[in-house]
Amino acid sequence: MENASRALIIAGSVLISLLVIAALVFMFNQVSDLRQTQEDASMEDKLQSFYANLDTYIDGNKRGNDILSLANLIDDFNERRAGQNEYKYGNEGYDPITLNVHYDVSTVDWKTTVFFKGHDDGWFYSAKELTKAKQDIDNAVDKKGKEKIEGIDDYTVQQLASMRYQELMVLTTKDNGEVDYELLDTIQKVAEEYNILVAEQKDVKNTIRFNEPQVTYDDVSGRVTKLVYEQK
Repeated sequence: MENASRALIIAGSVLISLLVIAALVFMFNQVSDLRQTQEDASMEDKLQSFYANLDTYIDGNKRGNDILSLANLIDDFNERRAGQNEYKYGNEGYDPITLNVHYDVSTVDWKTTVFFKGHDDGWFYSAKELTKAKQDIDNAVDKKGKEKIEGIDDYTVQQLASMRYQELMVLTTKDNGEVDYELLDTIQKVAEEYNILVAEQKDVKNTIRFNEPQVTYDDVSGRVTKLVYEQK
């Protein structure tokens, strides 16, 4: 009798343990489902926010800087959500967005240009091309501005380029009171190269304006799939 009672107790304990485990598994699944639902809702909110932000660029008279910001926005979307950098971010299955932008290059100096290098017809056919061009001109300005000229190491090219001619003459005056015109000419030449880069950077960001874009929408989702901008 005693053995039977002990067996019942053991069986009851095992049953209770199984019920507890089953309850824990059920609770874990419920929490996992809740978290997945919350993540899905968060992703959908971010997607809606992205398209709402995208809509703000669909009008006329956008500046160059607006288009470059749009290119960065689309490039990030294409990489993170549309599988164009699937190795790093995966692929959420969204259709990539195509961005085409045409600049008037009739006045571009092809000997000095950095932004338009490789785009002789003025066309950029993807957001990535534009983000690269922007990075190229920003890097060129930054690199040139930080350079120093032998014989006047206390100043960067950026600092020298902002000085007046009289100030440069003072800087290049030797101990005997004579101006080192060779050094002065070198400073002016390098400063001009820097100023040309800065001028191009300012033009593509601030001076240029664009017409209202041509927009293509997906027939099913109604989402933007392509934007084409032409410079005014």
